[in-house]
Amino acid sequence: MKRNAVISILLVAFFSSAASIYAEENSAANNANIPPSKEKRAEIRKEIKDNRGLVKENVMMKREEFKEKVETHREEMKEKIKGEREAFKEKVAALKDERKKAVVEKVDTKLATVNQNRTNKMTAALEKLNEILTRLQAKSVEKKAAGADTNAVDAAITQAQTAITTAQTAVTAQAGKSYVAQITDDSTLRQTVGSAFNLLQNDLKTTHATVAEAKNAVSLVAKELGKI
Repeated sequence: MKRNAVISILLVAFFSSAASIYAEENSAANNANIPPSKEKRAEIRKEIKDNRGLVKENVMMKREEFKEKVETHREEMKEKIKGEREAFKEKVAALKDERKKAVVEKVDTKLATVNQNRTNKMTAALEKLNEILTRLQAKSVEKKAAGADTNAVDAAITQAQTAITTAQTAVTAQAGKSYVAQITDDSTLRQTVGSAFNLLQNDLKTTHATVAEAKNAVSLVAKELGKI
């Protein structure tokens, strides 16, 4: 009899505790579903607006920094190979065939122009990718503030930032390169100039591959963000 009374008391205590836990969980769930207050929504909108302003400033700053870095490196390399350039001019002046001399000078100018134009285009492409990535990052922050899981997006953003930095380094280095043909005499002129041209093409191809990888990385960020 006493044993049955004890069991009854334990059962009552158990069900009372369970009911209390359920009530607390249900209350928490209901509170989670309550939409943010008007003041909270206004606060979130202000944070988003401020964040967009910072994004714009950040994009402009990064763009100018990258441009300045490329131009500075280009000028530094011009000064560095000044002696090599002077030696090239002397070699060209010593060529006996005036027609070959004109061709070599034209090709030399062409190589420099092609490298500058291509690296300028790659620089512009990276600036655009950086701008897109910054905006995607801002959207990810907004999604996270709204309670979304942005872990996959954040991981993709990190990869994209690394890819862009790698590409920027490659383009900066490429912009400073000079393709001066190592002239010895008239007999090897075609081969020497051809080697300089092939080297330029290979270097540009390698550099452009890093830009393409950066583009793919940014595309992945957009894809992951679209899943949220």
